[in-house]
Amino acid sequence: MCDAPDIAGSDPFGLGATLFVDFFASTTVIGLDAHSDVSGVATFGAPLPNDPFLVGAQYFAQALFVETPGERCSASQFGLVTSTAMSITVLP
Repeated sequence: MCDAPDIAGSDPFGLGATLFVDFFASTTVIGLDAHSDVSGVATFGAPLPNDPFLVGAQYFAQALFVETPGERCSASQFGLVTSTAMSITVLP
C-alpha cells in the first residue's frame, strides 16, 4: 500500500508484474499480508490507529501473488501475478 499511484502501470523492477502503485514517488509504503482462496478472492487486514491526522489520507493498494510452479498461467518468468489497484480513503 502506497500513497502515490502509477495510473498507467509499469514494471519498475523488471519482474514481469505490472504495478499500479508508485514506490518511488510515495512518502508512505506499507506492506500487508494478504491471503487468497482457490477462487481468487483475497483479503487483508489494515488496522488504523485512532489518529485524527489520518482523516482524508488516501492510499493505493495492490496485491502481488506468487503462483505455484505447476499452476502458472502468467507471463512473468517468476510466476508473479498482480491484482488491479484500489484506492483507500480514511474517513472519520
